[in-house]
Amino acid sequence: MFFPYKEGNECYIINGTDYTEKCELDLPIPPQELWLGYGKNSMEYLHGKEQVAKMIKILEQDGYDISKMKRIMDFGCAPEE
Repeated sequence: MFFPYKEGNECYIINGTDYTEKCELDLPIPPQELWLGYGKNSMEYLHGKEQVAKMIKILEQDGYDISKMKRIMDFGCAPEE
């Protein structure tokens, strides 16, 4: 059973928070409470991108083409805290 928010409307939009800080791809950086301890500021939070680029470079230097790989085992690590 559907009860419209406004009579005659079949749908409506709830606008979310407007995130002002964005990465270089113009994508919003989530609020700090969603970072799960990964970084104390946006630069630290986005540092993971640099780490992934380093891992890809190491694989390529050893002759692996990441675009042809189906899976990568990432043992990862938790935040420092």
